[in-house]
Amino acid sequence: MDKPKLVASGVWLFEPTSGSDELTSSTKDATKSPIRAVLIFGWMDGTLRQLQRYVHWYLTSKQLPVVLVLSQQKDWLQSRSTTIRVNEAVVSALEKSDIRVREHSSVATAGEDGDGHRDTAVFIHIFSDGGARAWTQFTDYVQKVSNGKGIPTGGIVLDSCPGRFTVSTAAAAFAAPIRNPFMRIAYLAFLYLGLTATKLYHSLPFAPADFSQLSQKALLDPARFGVHRSVRTPCKTTPPLPPPPPRLYQYSEADQMVLYRAIESSAVMASRLHPDAHVVTKNWKNTPHVRHMLRDPPLYWGLVENLFMEAMQYRRRMFR
Repeated sequence: MDKPKLVASGVWLFEPTSGSDELTSSTKDATKSPIRAVLIFGWMDGTLRQLQRYVHWYLTSKQLPVVLVLSQQKDWLQSRSTTIRVNEAVVSALEKSDIRVREHSSVATAGEDGDGHRDTAVFIHIFSDGGARAWTQFTDYVQKVSNGKGIPTGGIVLDSCPGRFTVSTAAAAFAAPIRNPFMRIAYLAFLYLGLTATKLYHSLPFAPADFSQLSQKALLDPARFGVHRSVRTPCKTTPPLPPPPPRLYQYSEADQMVLYRAIESSAVMASRLHPDAHVVTKNWKNTPHVRHMLRDPPLYWGLVENLFMEAMQYRRRMFR
């Protein structure tokens, strides 16, 4: 695997190696695919080394460029301008793979059908609520620069997300990187005070939705995935909405940082978005947070492979 390129703070671009005839052939086949890149949003405080395990699978099995967005605790305090710069870098990296995102993009090879659906797409892999929050902020930005057309998406893998904000799960997530027991106790006390106040604030009638509510809502918005109502269907009633991209939820009842019932609720609501919605769930029962792949790699990647194949068929059906 070639050395990744840092394109912005916390944003890494990995490109497939094309050093052999076999890889070159695979790369050429990949350019014919409707899915041209993979976009991964890591869990909070997930390291580059940890996430490279997932990047490696996409690089070797799909021969597609991978854009990796790391999520850190400091991101919760970063300025709006910094967030915009990070999201601009992600968009630029995707557009280099012929995925048209911006309304006035320089991408020439990507086209649109009569409804504004773009013919090249990205495959998205999101980890935990930290990754879901970063994805939500990214699609907020994309909605503005794409004139509401969203990010053209083939499929979505949701690993240990989306959850629901509770004081105990949020405290466990923020304190997870701390190994020193004394520092951990002190930090947890601080977190419980701050998170309790935050929870009380968001419970007020005039308060905005908390980060988990925003992510839950965004993940059920087809427009963010580049899906729009048909303008070509000759009918007097509201034109039909095409099915959303297929999605896979992988989660565990033993997860101490994300409530599994919140994930199951999201899966149920996603299945109701459209009669033809393709939603797959895998309850790993007793695996820790974002550790499902480590328990059984063949099973984990087999599920992702099946979704990826469905994602390609989904994009082809969009442009029949």
